[in-house]
Parts: sequence; C-alpha cells; structure tokens
Amino acid sequence: MESVNCPLCEGKSELFVEKKTSSFRNEDFDVFEYYYACKNCKEKFTTAEIDNININNVYNQYREKYSIPFPQQLIAARERYNLSAAKMSEILGLGANQYRLYENGEMPSSSTATLLSLIMNPVDFKEIIQRKKDILKNSKRILDNLIDLILKNKVREKELKQILFDNFIIPNRFTGFSVPNYEKFANMVLYFIHNASMKTRLNKLLFYSDFASFKYTGYSISGCKYIALPMGTVPCDYGLIFGLLESENYLTNEFIIIKEKETEKIVSLKPFNPNLFNSSELNILETVLKKFKSLSTPEIIKFAHDEMAWLDNVKHKAIIDFTIYAPQLSAL
Repeated sequence: MESVNCPLCEGKSELFVEKKTSSFRNEDFDVFEYYYACKNCKEKFTTAEIDNININNVYNQYREKYSIPFPQQLIAARERYNLSAAKMSEILGLGANQYRLYENGEMPSSSTATLLSLIMNPVDFKEIIQRKKDILKNSKRILDNLIDLILKNKVREKELKQILFDNFIIPNRFTGFSVPNYEKFANMVLYFIHNASMKTRLNKLLFYSDFASFKYTGYSISGCKYIALPMGTVPCDYGLIFGLLESENYLTNEFIIIKEKETEKIVSLKPFNPNLFNSSELNILETVLKKFKSLSTPEIIKFAHDEMAWLDNVKHKAIIDFTIYAPQLSAL
C-alpha cells in the first residue's frame, strides 16, 4: 500500500496497524485496524481505501461466525443458475433490488442470511423453486437447469480439484476470506515459475502473495490455506495440488543436475492469464516478485522463518490464520 501525503500539512505519512476491538450488531470482534500517521505533524488519519479495509475486517469475521455467504459467492451462484439479480430477489421474496445490494456487500439479517446460505447448494435451491413453481415465470427452465447442475455436481464431487478448492464453503480466516479459486492459484504458480522453478522457493512466493494481499486489501488472492511446516509456510496439501496442476498440463517437472545432485525443476506449459486478477492483485504479485527475485532461496527461507506466521505455528504444524498473521507480515 503506497504512502500518502498528510491532508493537513502535506507531509509524508507512514502506515501503521493496531490491534483493537470493534463492535458490529452488538458483538465485539478483535481486529487489526490500519491508519496513517504523518511524520511531520504526527496527525493520524485514514483514507477511503483504509476505511473500507477496516470495515471489511469486522464484516468478514461476522460473516464467518454466522456462515453468511460472501458477495462473490452470491454473484457466482446467480451466474451459475443463469438468473438476474432481480429474478433472484423475486424467487427469495426480497425487495426488487435487494439481492443486488447483498452482492454489493450489504449485510443481510440473520433470517435472510439463512435463506442465502440455502441457495449456495443447487439441491436446496431446487427445493425453493419447486415450492414456488406455480407462481414463478420460467420455473420449468430454472428447474431443468438446476437438475443439470446437480447431475454435474454428483460427477464432480469426488474430483480432487473440488476437494482441494471447495468453492461452496463460506470463506473464513484460514482462506483469507476469499472463495478458494483453483484457476487463480494455478496462474499464480505460472506467474512465478520463471523466477521460482523449485517448489521450496515457489511456495514462499505464493505464501507472501496471499498474505500480503490480505494485509493490504483484507482478502487473499487464491483462497488457498497455508500451513506451517518445518521447511516453511506452504499451501495445504501442496503435493496434491502440484500433482493436479501437472495432470491438467499447467506445468511439468524436469530433472536437472545441480552440484552433482539430481533435482526437480518445474516448467510451465501454459501462459500466465492476467485477466483472472484485478489490478490490486496484479500489483501484489509484481511487488512480491520485485522483492524476492534477486534473493537466493536460502535468503527467502530466512525471511519466511522470521515471520510470526511460521514461528507461532510450526510446533503444531497448524494452519495459519490470516486475520492474525497477515497484518504482522514483516517482509512486505
């Protein structure tokens, strides 16, 4: 996140993070709150971007606690069912534009949240449509589409990709409050391969990208979970994930000789797709690459082993909580 000038004296400012308790709907949540402090006049201030991150830090914990679907999930569900936001509002008995407001981030009531959770699953959504089929226009087309989706899901539910990147789960503190996204993760790998052809180095760049993204935006890029292992912070089930990427021809492994030892080198088979990422995510990837590209792998490992994310969790080989450890990221 770039430094900004002080609105009072135009002096240079520095970004700070402070652990606080914030309230929402009469509940308290422990969050890390961001603010700028001017180096010249010492005034503390925030920007619209910072305010949005601070608010989302509270909202996301509330969504996690009560299993409330995130806006991106509501958009994905509607598009999966090939329905407009207005039609979804009609089906759910909401105000004409209410579903769109939820897609834009408005927090639903607890009763509406329960209803929204049901539509995530095509089987449950089908039951809602069947109850209203006599009063809904095009109900047969909607039901036919749902039946087709349900049949496809039965085929997919045992697929490794669906197990590793379950996009039906409610995002949480261990996914960086992002829906797990296999294509994004795969293309993050493709982005870094030319600088990190060994898994040890590559895993560190993936970790820093997702955690830096959460630190500066409130959301990870890929929705992947990370675990602290003796060799460092790595994506959960990274062996399975890289095997899946190889089976789907994103990459391959080649054996090379380094210092008279045979080593695996990862080689990309597809081009990086920047269209999967927004401008903030692309900036994070670029920042991570710029930070580490000239460092040796042992130097990057040293950075990662100095992070509290690793130090606090390696003993129990624990999955790392973004809400606690992303704000404490020291290398970026």
